[in-house]
Amino acid sequence: MILDEPAEVLYQGVMGALGYTRNKKPFQELARRLPLRVLESIAQEQEFGGRSLVLQALLLGGAGLLPSQCGEKSGFGGLEVPSKLEDIWRSLNVEDAMSYADWHFFRMHPRNFPSRRLLAAGRLFDRYLEGGLLRGVSDLVAGANPGRGATAIESGFLIPDLIGSGRAREITVNVVLPFSLALAECDSRPKVGEHILELYRTYPRLGGNQITRYLSELFWGAGKPEMVNSARRQQGLIHLYQSNSLVFL
Repeated sequence: MILDEPAEVLYQGVMGALGYTRNKKPFQELARRLPLRVLESIAQEQEFGGRSLVLQALLLGGAGLLPSQCGEKSGFGGLEVPSKLEDIWRSLNVEDAMSYADWHFFRMHPRNFPSRRLLAAGRLFDRYLEGGLLRGVSDLVAGANPGRGATAIESGFLIPDLIGSGRAREITVNVVLPFSLALAECDSRPKVGEHILELYRTYPRLGGNQITRYLSELFWGAGKPEMVNSARRQQGLIHLYQSNSLVFL
């Protein structure tokens, strides 16, 4: 069995998180078709100021979500899409593209449309193009302090008007910290692993959802949100629900 490089695993995780629940699998499929090493090698050949556009063109074109591929259905939620993206995509001569039919738009807020998330992904990966995504994220984790200080990691994923604090926090808790811990264990770096575990143990709670609110009220009664006061406890409730779903129906 051939395992992916750590940077590719991290990239796939971030892409899946950008897809939310309904578009997680299409985002992961796009990451499989357009590996991080391919994105980086093509973008690094461009002039510094144009790299973000090249990454956006690759991701949107590979997804089949450029206006030339699906017309007005591409759904950029009111954002003005640079016309250069179409020219860049055509110049790259990439033949293997996904289809609009692979993506979910129905009953989604325009801010969560996959086309907008792919614009964000292009800007996000451009941010780490020089040093590499893996190094950039590792530096964020190493520089964070337990408790409220752990939220400093989120700054590495904020993109104005495209990725807000809520999604950045979800990426940090659900992707970055588990990945970083697994990597530390694989590389036999126990002190780094202890630091990451402490970040996770003390990470402030995320925004509540239907599952965490339901189980919190079931276990402790209404009006006691202080019982679920960390991201770790919220994740524990979600795990309980998913692994015992029949019990809670």
